[in-house]
Amino acid sequence: MATDERARVAVRKAIAAAPDRIQRHDPTLARLLRETIRTGASCRYDPDPGRPVTWLLDPPRSGA
Repeated sequence: MATDERARVAVRKAIAAAPDRIQRHDPTLARLLRETIRTGASCRYDPDPGRPVTWLLDPPRSGA
């Protein structure tokens, strides 16, 4: 197996395992990622335009 193919397989496996780890803390996010992340020759986040998502990366600060 070529180096680039091994890298692609390793990335695909890591991406596939991530929602399983996330599931323990946030089942809704895990489901969203399973439904919207595509792997193959390339990897991409492919959101459903009919179900917009607002990403909040930091929790809101009280008093802000």
